[in-house]
Amino acid sequence: MLERCPAVARHVRKLAVRPETDAEVLRRRREPRTKEWDVAGDISRIVATAARHLHDLRVFEWDGEDMLPDDRMWSELQRR
Repeated sequence: MLERCPAVARHVRKLAVRPETDAEVLRRRREPRTKEWDVAGDISRIVATAARHLHDLRVFEWDGEDMLPDDRMWSELQRR
């Protein structure tokens, strides 16, 4: 939603991403053979794309113990 609706994304102040929870949702939509690191990469790319619209973002939390985000996501969040 944040990627598709920049008018909404610009007002987000806190964003918490929980890839383990999101992985379950994505796994149900895709093939059951989807790997967790692929899901983490997909989520990272979505956040990186939406980052350019997150003008008021002050707090970002990646709550994934086993799933590491893509480094480009961090770069895009710092750049904004």
